[in-house]
Amino acid sequence: MVSSDEELHEADQAFHREVARVSGDELLLLTLDGITPHLHDLRVEAWHGWKAAGKDLEPIIEAHALILDLIRQRDPEGAAQTMRDHLAQAREGLDWHRQPEDASAQG
Repeated sequence: MVSSDEELHEADQAFHREVARVSGDELLLLTLDGITPHLHDLRVEAWHGWKAAGKDLEPIIEAHALILDLIRQRDPEGAAQTMRDHLAQAREGLDWHRQPEDASAQG
C-alpha cells in the first residue's frame, strides 16, 4: 500500500507503463514515456479532484486489479473496456478538480 500521494502517483504510473509494455505496442510505450511528466501533473489534479469528491482509493485499486486479471486471462476486449472505464475515473477527478470554486462548494 502507498503511504503518500507521490507514491500513489508513482505506482499508478508504473502500472500504466507496464500495461503499455506488455501490449507490445512500442509506439504506445514511447508516447507514454514522452508524456510522463505531463501525465504526472494530470494524475495529481485527478487525485485531488477524486478526493475532493469524497472518493477513496479502493475503486482505483479494483480497476487496476480487474485490468490485470483480464490481461492474464488474455481478454483484450475486456481489458480495453475496463481501461476505458478506469480512464473515465481519472476524467471524473479532473472534471471535479477543474470546477469553479463556487460549483464545487455546491456539491
